Amino acid sequence: MQDGLETLSTPEYWDGIWENQAASFLAEGGADPVIDLQWALFSRFMAPDPTKKLVEIGCAHSRWLISMRRRFGYEVHGIDYSEVGCRSMSQALAAADFDLGGKIHCRDILGDLTDLAGSFDYVTSFGVIEHFKDPVAILARFALLLRPGGMVLTSIPNTAGAYFGLYRILDRSIYDMHEIIDVSRLRHVHDDAGLQVEYCAYNGFFNPGLLTSAKPSWMRRVVLLSGRAICRLTWPLAKR
Repeated sequence: MQDGLETLSTPEYWDGIWENQAASFLAEGGADPVIDLQWALFSRFMAPDPTKKLVEIGCAHSRWLISMRRRFGYEVHGIDYSEVGCRSMSQALAAADFDLGGKIHCRDILGDLTDLAGSFDYVTSFGVIEHFKDPVAILARFALLLRPGGMVLTSIPNTAGAYFGLYRILDRSIYDMHEIIDVSRLRHVHDDAGLQVEYCAYNGFFNPGLLTSAKPSWMRRVVLLSGRAICRLTWPLAKR
């Protein structure tokens, strides 16, 4: 294992998640306030351009790859080390007869990236860097993939927040798979990785979907349903 790149989760854990979790391969606006907030943020930094290339790190069951291709016209790629996740993603693309322009790369981001280095205008991740003891080191790996002038877009759950802290009660093993990163530390780890931070802030109030893998199941359902109701009520405030 490379120095500083100790992982807090395993491929076997994620294989189990993707085998047992229903997949949603589209991130379309209008139905989900969390998705709408994300699109509003992306639109500040991204615009349609078929010459651009994007890669999503941790792409298994991605809701974004197809939608990014449709909305912005980018050639899109995905990287993930879960064979189950990569297989289901590839099958979904084949079933939809959808061409990403790019491909799904089933590999570990900690492995050899020589063939992909300097290839992408956008490197995106949604809930990845908090699964490493040293987020700076993993962000430096992301930066290797960038073309000159490219951009890293990092989205993570607020692991320092009270809502995420419910995992301590619902499933401590899940809680322990995450580094605690608030918005201040998120900015600093990107700075320390040599990236120039353009924007770093909380986006919305919370995402109730964070608790979909918590146990026991009856408590998870109660928290999830109440969280979704609160999320919809507070959504107008979050958009301001």
